[in-house]
Amino acid sequence: MLKSKRAKIATILGAMLVLLAIVVAGCTSGGGSAGTNTNSDLSKKVDDLQKFAAVQQKSINPGLGTIMIEYSTRMAKAWFAAQAGNWDMARYQIDEMKEIQETGEITRPKRAPQLKKFESKYLDTMDKAAEDKDLNKFQAAYTDAIKGCNDCHTQVKSDEFSNYGFIKVQIPKTDPTGGLQNYSGK
Repeated sequence: MLKSKRAKIATILGAMLVLLAIVVAGCTSGGGSAGTNTNSDLSKKVDDLQKFAAVQQKSINPGLGTIMIEYSTRMAKAWFAAQAGNWDMARYQIDEMKEIQETGEITRPKRAPQLKKFESKYLDTMDKAAEDKDLNKFQAAYTDAIKGCNDCHTQVKSDEFSNYGFIKVQIPKTDPTGGLQNYSGK
């Protein structure tokens, strides 16, 4: 799955950063000779490099706002696919929502517990209803997921906003593709 690939990449990058920090620390130690650093000097250099890398990574990775644009589009597509009885497409959109959510879990690890909770509580329920091809269950699960979105938006705090309650999710009224998508699959 995508998450395991991303986790492996993140682990490899982290290991490379630590290795780089050790090499840099050894090469830049006092007097120009490797190995004259104390353990505390080396630890500080590694910590500094890791902090720098984390700031750089955060600046180039998509924030949740960017991720939520795709998330909301896919959620709307899942709705229209279910209404058209195209359960394979509904399930595909839910799976894609889980994948883009994994990106958020990696790029914004402080939000990972909330995202994982949302997935298990709401997306899995929507997916099960789609698997069962049960429109009534799907609509109920979808409505619950919308409530979950809106509840989460009022609970999340950031440096800039006290919460995101101004972002209100609802059952989509219009096709996010502007009619380009054929939801019946026929």
